[in-house]
Amino acid sequence: MKRSAGSSPNVVVRSIAFTPAALEALEQLAAAIATRTGRKSSASAVVRALLRQAQEIPGVTDKLATLVEHELTNESLSWGKPPRGR
Repeated sequence: MKRSAGSSPNVVVRSIAFTPAALEALEQLAAAIATRTGRKSSASAVVRALLRQAQEIPGVTDKLATLVEHELTNESLSWGKPPRGR
């Protein structure tokens, strides 16, 4: 199905939290992509591209589950709660 000129795909706006290190990594990746393409790349576009790429990696769910579990048990960020001591 062709889209008419000027129409954009449906998007859903979500708010996500980043640690300072994750935000820096995202910004560096966006800057590297901009250097390569010659166009500024939004953080949202980079995250969408990463998600599309991740779907093509065999076993990605298991790998990500391990990383998410680490985040949940070791990260001091927890919405609505004071930071845990390390």
